[in-house]
Amino acid sequence: MFCKPLYMALRSVLDGLMLYGIDIDEKGCLYSPVLVWNWYQEQPAIMNVKSPETTAGEILLAMRSGCNRTQPVTLTSIDHDKYFLPPEYTQLYYSPVWADLDTAQRLRYTQLYALRTNEVIMLFERYLVEAILPPIAERLANMQMPSLRQLVLETLREERDHDAMFVSLNRASRPDLYRAADFFFFPPSPEVRRFVTTMGWLSRWCAYPLWLLFFIEESSLAMARELAKLERQHGGNAVESNWLAVHLEHTHDERRHTLIDRLLFDSCYARRSATTRRLDGWLFSRTLKAMMFPRARGAGVRVVEQLIRDYPELASLRATMVREIVALGQNPDFLASIMSQRLAPRAWKLFHRCPELNGLANWLPGYA
Repeated sequence: MFCKPLYMALRSVLDGLMLYGIDIDEKGCLYSPVLVWNWYQEQPAIMNVKSPETTAGEILLAMRSGCNRTQPVTLTSIDHDKYFLPPEYTQLYYSPVWADLDTAQRLRYTQLYALRTNEVIMLFERYLVEAILPPIAERLANMQMPSLRQLVLETLREERDHDAMFVSLNRASRPDLYRAADFFFFPPSPEVRRFVTTMGWLSRWCAYPLWLLFFIEESSLAMARELAKLERQHGGNAVESNWLAVHLEHTHDERRHTLIDRLLFDSCYARRSATTRRLDGWLFSRTLKAMMFPRARGAGVRVVEQLIRDYPELASLRATMVREIVALGQNPDFLASIMSQRLAPRAWKLFHRCPELNGLANWLPGYA
């Protein structure tokens, strides 16, 4: 029999760690009291356990105290002799043609790919968040959950600030590419906007847009950790200082957002119908494949084309680069570099709690 006083003491400790944005470990074993609450809500002997609404109220109190909130970063001159992103986060790193690039070309490629990665973050924060969170906020109002609804509205405001931060970083890094627009490698086409709008409409019933948001936000935490790790491994002289500062500052809000995502799932989607669950599983798998499998006309190829404009001597390798990028959809190491338990442990754990996602094991390495 579980000792209630011991549980209450553990919960208080976890509450304090969570409210101040502290991860207990990087494997997702103990991240927030929500995971504890989810398990114990099914135990009738344990009473007075906090609900998502109560937890949301405590998060709001911590936010009002100003603890661990993302602040604007004042940018300085960009050092183009340093990495913007670890090479392991790029596509060509996993292809044979990587060996044909010299040191300067590899560095430039990782910098260009980092710009593309920031654009992906911007795309989600500017379009996906704006599509799915307002309907969820309306749903929470109908459910009489004002604290959680307020967190959703705060998240919307914060994501707009993050979007502006990444726009400024990209523009400072390559003003020639971003003089006329915020997107260069990943312009949101009408088809993409319609797709995101559809996701917003479906979020009234389906969980898969929130799963996608959860995965993207937690992955951004992993990328910031890897940037900091790369900097430490090279004695503090490998990563461009503005890029490191922006991505680390971004984590203050994103760490909290991943907890809010989990609260939203527990509150709004835990009791979906069997039909909706099957639809969620199918749509999420299709969406992940569209995101993860490179295409011949995708943003990754546009990065290669810009690399060739910067280094014209690489033009003879264009066809090889494109062919090898497209082939990465069958490369388990590359797929694991985008989605794995290491990168998104909390999202990974949630996905495994949802039987409708068991089909991911058919194509996603390490998911079984």
